[in-house]
Amino acid sequence: MSQTPLITWPLVEPGFHPSLPMEHYLGMPAASNSRLGQVAIAPAKLKEEMDNPQAAKDWGNLGTAIHSVVLEPDDFAARYVRAGRCSGELKSGANKGKQCTHDGKLFTTEGWRCGTHGKGLEEMPNKTALTGGEWRTCMGIRDNCLAVDSQHFQPKAHAILAAADLQAELTGRWDDPVTGQPAKLRGDGVSDYLGTVADIKSTRDASPDVFTKTIFALGYYRGAGFYHDGFDVLGRPMKHHIYIAVEKEPPYLVAVYRLLDDVVQEGLREARELMQIYDRCVREDHWPGYPQRIIDIGLTAWAWKQLAGAQAMQRALL
Repeated sequence: MSQTPLITWPLVEPGFHPSLPMEHYLGMPAASNSRLGQVAIAPAKLKEEMDNPQAAKDWGNLGTAIHSVVLEPDDFAARYVRAGRCSGELKSGANKGKQCTHDGKLFTTEGWRCGTHGKGLEEMPNKTALTGGEWRTCMGIRDNCLAVDSQHFQPKAHAILAAADLQAELTGRWDDPVTGQPAKLRGDGVSDYLGTVADIKSTRDASPDVFTKTIFALGYYRGAGFYHDGFDVLGRPMKHHIYIAVEKEPPYLVAVYRLLDDVVQEGLREARELMQIYDRCVREDHWPGYPQRIIDIGLTAWAWKQLAGAQAMQRALL
């Protein structure tokens, strides 16, 4: 689906808002881990995003569906449907005149249609369509997280998700005590009894070595520090930050990780520094890009290690 402009929504009062729609959360003009991540790269990128906001593919993306099926199964059933086969007719090629073989993406006045055959047709205001593959992914992840009879059931994920006081998709809004800037968070699953903020993270590889790199590369550690700071400011401190990492390919394995306290603190330190930069950009309306000087650049330690391994292999072949 094409991206559509994101509506700017008013800020809600500081505090927790359990039933705030995702559209409202994303549309609130407040500091978030996502915004701070853009500041870390170049504030100019965040300014462009703020001036030309785009919704995340109409909420129909696979990641959103995975969150829904794991955290809010009833909501998933109400919002999503498995698409049928496209009813369009092929217009050219060896199979001209035959029915299209693709999964439908749009439920139109002419039935299910793929992106090509649905052009120009009126889309029925129904549920969000998932392809057959997306549906199987959602069901596989759901079963491994929640169904005790699943072959690859993850009991620790189930224990967290089944917590009696778990609040799903919990929005928090506070004013940063140092800069005064409004800030926001969206906790996937929050349990006061467990003292835990749980993040559902869909990934291609949930193994410890790879997911550790993902935590760093995508700034998850900074998000953890930022979130825990928000919970502290709002008088609801949390002890643990948990990642429920779910793989998007069969057999849809699930791993559960607790982020070490020192990593959360490092994320908090970075978030606070970036918040000050963000505050200065907002106040001065100055959003710099990359440094305006020549910067020496080389290779990472990982790249040098790969080169050394390749050289050793080449020497062995001489």
